[in-house]
Amino acid sequence: MDTELGRTPAAISVVGIDDIQLGRQQLNLDESLSRVPGVYMQSNYNFSRDLRLSIRGFGARAAFGIRGVKIIVDGIPETVADGQGQVDTIDFGTARQIEVIRGPSSSLYGNASGGVVSVISEGGTETPYATARLSAGAFDFRKIQVKTGGTAGPMDYVVSLADTSLDGYRDHAEWENTQLSGRFNFDLAGDSSFLAVVNYTDQPISNDPGGINL
Repeated sequence: MDTELGRTPAAISVVGIDDIQLGRQQLNLDESLSRVPGVYMQSNYNFSRDLRLSIRGFGARAAFGIRGVKIIVDGIPETVADGQGQVDTIDFGTARQIEVIRGPSSSLYGNASGGVVSVISEGGTETPYATARLSAGAFDFRKIQVKTGGTAGPMDYVVSLADTSLDGYRDHAEWENTQLSGRFNFDLAGDSSFLAVVNYTDQPISNDPGGINL
């Protein structure tokens, strides 16, 4: 249920689509949440170990991955049964909004002692569109994404296909990732609606260079 931000009895930050997509590589959460207070992220772009994220200290002792913080995408938990959250399967090229709830939220979301990160995807528009985006950078970074959206009768939709590769700044740190995502929202009678989300991720290469001896 939508609630005005000022009337919510919790510490919440909302990040909009421009801060998520505009001028970003759209690889990880640290690009979008770097200015959110109380949130600490550590990413060396070693995707075999995923992003480390903590909210107000919760999750800071995790050896890798995200613990103590619930990750939700379009209302669907991305946190697995053992409490570890993963964000490398999220397509940030289709993210419209990210909400960060700081502080204990287990009573509402379960297993969220540190807080919640909720990612909301784009919906279709009345005017159909199709876009293509090519990004490139250091260490042989390359990302190609094609996206289309629109409406068809009572349904609005967004479909995206993204292919990303990165060699990393160390040996044996190569990463390849292909993502196919679709969001289909059907308007039903009255104020009811039905949302169908489809995601496919293929990571044939996700190497771990390991630690560095001193």
